[in-house]
Amino acid sequence: MKKLILSLFFTFTFFSPLFAFTDHGQDVVILMDYSNRMLPYIDEVNEKLLTPVCNQFLSENDSFHLILFNDHPILEISHQIRQMKDNELEDLLFHFNLLYPISEKSDFSSALQYTHSYISSLDVYRHKKLLIVSDGINTESSDFEREKASINYFLKKLVHQGVEIVFFELPSPKDRNIISLDGKIKFLPEQVEGLSERKLKRLWKKRIITIIDNGCDTVLEYKSFFEKQKDLIFAQLLDDGEIIKNNLGILDVNIKEKQGLRSKDMILTIKIKNNCNQRQIFELTQILVEGENVLSENVFAKIGRGRSKIVKAKISLPEELEFGKQEIEAKLIFSNNFRTSPQTVKFNAILMRGKNIPYTIGKIVQVIFMAILTVAILATVIYFVIIKPSVKPSAK
Repeated sequence: MKKLILSLFFTFTFFSPLFAFTDHGQDVVILMDYSNRMLPYIDEVNEKLLTPVCNQFLSENDSFHLILFNDHPILEISHQIRQMKDNELEDLLFHFNLLYPISEKSDFSSALQYTHSYISSLDVYRHKKLLIVSDGINTESSDFEREKASINYFLKKLVHQGVEIVFFELPSPKDRNIISLDGKIKFLPEQVEGLSERKLKRLWKKRIITIIDNGCDTVLEYKSFFEKQKDLIFAQLLDDGEIIKNNLGILDVNIKEKQGLRSKDMILTIKIKNNCNQRQIFELTQILVEGENVLSENVFAKIGRGRSKIVKAKISLPEELEFGKQEIEAKLIFSNNFRTSPQTVKFNAILMRGKNIPYTIGKIVQVIFMAILTVAILATVIYFVIIKPSVKPSAK
């Protein structure tokens, strides 16, 4: 038994570097309602969600998956980003513009089940985000208890798998009788047969469902169920502001463009803005220059919602980088798959041999200050220990 334990210990010790954190990229899965109720919002979905996801969030090694659903789900796009090329992203965006919803139906619970099966088939070592876009209407079932149980089951399985979920809400239709998954009336259109909404609600509480006969379809609404969940983010897609930055964890980063005369061992001053909806602790784990991590040690920053903070990162540039004036392009990598805007930053520096001039001047000032302080302390000691005791008071 002891030999087995020792074998496992040494195996883990020697091979643990193989299990160290590696940036495998992440899978971004969009599950989008594509019934004809989406027609009024197609432009907003493209402008506020799909285009920013492609241009601001996706990075090299990421994969983009688009699942559309009406009465049944279908995998429309599955594409891995090999290199961040404009024409590659333009092809994705062009594909969005060709899509056109025609079906009146939407079956969300079966779409969520399909999405769970699809995500389970992806690489388990990659981080996953699921973005749901819908008005929250299910036209294919009237059994709210069964639908609630089904949605809750697959939602918990996705959360258990570590999938980050963001639900982007679109307005509900105004021409349907809408019932929540809790069995409560959410909305009733104006009645054409003179029956008041108040009376209909009273009859509905008694489960006399057939009384809701106003010429409008009765459908289930599930987005209020998502709104109450603590394990996901719930957002309104048509809100003003930068929806993707605020809900997908994109940080604004800024580095002074002109760095001046520097050695290859330098300190970068970085301004980070937290666009998330809550205070976060961010960990800068890598700064990539020409594919090499030049960050000497990880940098941590606790930043409040919507606030900025300046941090200092110690870097050592690659030895093969030539001295003299250089334009350096760097990519900042944060833990927990936080992305940055812009995705790469550029700065100019005149690289020299030896220490940085600001660093050298700082050291000289420090030495001079310490010398002055030492002389002052010695003078004080000499005065109080030697000079003052030796001075005798004059006789009167």
